[in-house]
Amino acid sequence: MSVVDKGVLKAAQAAERRGEVEQALRLYQRAGVMQDAARLLAGLERFTEAAQVILVAVGVPPDRAGRLDRAGKKLCLQAALYATKAKQHDLAATLYEALGKQEQALHARALAEQAAAAQALQHRDALDVNALQALHRLTRPA
Repeated sequence: MSVVDKGVLKAAQAAERRGEVEQALRLYQRAGVMQDAARLLAGLERFTEAAQVILVAVGVPPDRAGRLDRAGKKLCLQAALYATKAKQHDLAATLYEALGKQEQALHARALAEQAAAAQALQHRDALDVNALQALHRLTRPA
């Protein structure tokens, strides 16, 4: 993780207090305070970006999160929570597994499987509707 630029950090905090969220976000990232940048993104319900900001900041692939120091692991746990909120269940499961959180990993894997099954059903239903429409066109009297 990087060194914090305290002058830029103060500017980011001031921008946040004024409600200038996008400006504060840019400044937090420039200051190297990725946890605050992720917090702001999550507040805007931009959970995918929040998780990615943290993962870039810690500098390791998700499957190696368990090798980080305590602070890095804490950040990766937060990234896993954001990934879950973003419905990126595979990413969340990978992070949970790497962090030794097996129960959460199993839950995230189950959510990923449910999402895949729902998508497959939607695709199948769309194919069924298209097939029925084609059959109807073929059997319609001229």
